[in-house]
Amino acid sequence: RDHFEEYLEGQQIPYRDFAKGYHYGMVLAQNPSFRNCTWNQIERQARQGWDSYIDGDWEDYRDAVRYGWRLIRGDEDQPRLKI
Repeated sequence: RDHFEEYLEGQQIPYRDFAKGYHYGMVLAQNPSFRNCTWNQIERQARQGWDSYIDGDWEDYRDAVRYGWRLIRGDEDQPRLKI
């Protein structure tokens, strides 16, 4: 919620709608298919999934999705180490 209040609140989209973006990013971050990927590597697939299944313009929600990814993954520019 702090991220929303600081960065996204002025967009005329309520928090409850942005919550689906945060959730989607967190789900992506936990997807085993993306385990060794960075955000930059999966963003195109993330957008395709968003456009196919979730109502709302990707550009409006992109930052929320990316933040959800970062909550789980940490630094999105570094791939996870293979275990």
